[in-house]
Amino acid sequence: MTVFLAEIALYTLSFFFWLIVGRVILDVLVTVFAGGRPNFFTELFARGTDPLFAVVRLLTFGKVSEGLIPVVTMALLLLLRLPLAPLLAGTQ
Repeated sequence: MTVFLAEIALYTLSFFFWLIVGRVILDVLVTVFAGGRPNFFTELFARGTDPLFAVVRLLTFGKVSEGLIPVVTMALLLLLRLPLAPLLAGTQ
C-alpha cells in the first residue's frame, strides 16, 4: 500500500512538473507567434499551474521575482520527489 501511494504521489508531482514545463514553452510560443494573446490552451495551463505558483509565492514571502516562480516551483517539486525514491527502489 505504501508503494502504491508513493507511486501516486510521484505521478502527481511529475504531472505538475511537466505542466509547468508546458506552460513555459507555450507562453514563449504565444508571445513570439501570437503577440501574447491568450487562447484556450494558455488559459488551461494557467489554471493548472497558478495554484502552485501561489503556494510558492507564499513560501518565498514574495522575494522571488515573477519570472523565476516557475523555476523555483519546478525545483521544489523535484525536492518533494526525493523522499519517494527509497520507497520505490525495492519494487523494480
